Amino acid sequence: MRWITTPETEIKRVRRRNWRGAAVLAGFAVMLGVVGLLAFAYAQQSEQVDAVETENQEILSQHKALGATFAKQSEKFAEQSRRLQEALRATYAKGFVAGQRVSSMPRALRPLARYVGRNARTHAAATGP
Repeated sequence: MRWITTPETEIKRVRRRNWRGAAVLAGFAVMLGVVGLLAFAYAQQSEQVDAVETENQEILSQHKALGATFAKQSEKFAEQSRRLQEALRATYAKGFVAGQRVSSMPRALRPLARYVGRNARTHAAATGP
């Protein structure tokens, strides 16, 4: 059995196809418009992004310079601290040895012990008999 088609139904089919094509075309046009809008926004913002990246690079280079200066200063302070500790140890050792020497001296000569390290000469009468 064959369906009988009237010219009216054929026109409706053609109209539907035209609406679908128009809807697809309109959708494509909207997508194209959105892509164009995004491209425009990207182009507009890219200059600002470049400016921020340039500023960031300048800040990073300044931080590197400050870091290098700080590292040199830290090394200098560490060296000074090491030398100071060595000087303190040496001074303590000298004082300890001097104290040991003074304690081994006779009681009458102990006040003159401070002059011994300076190679000071004392009068024979000051040392006593």
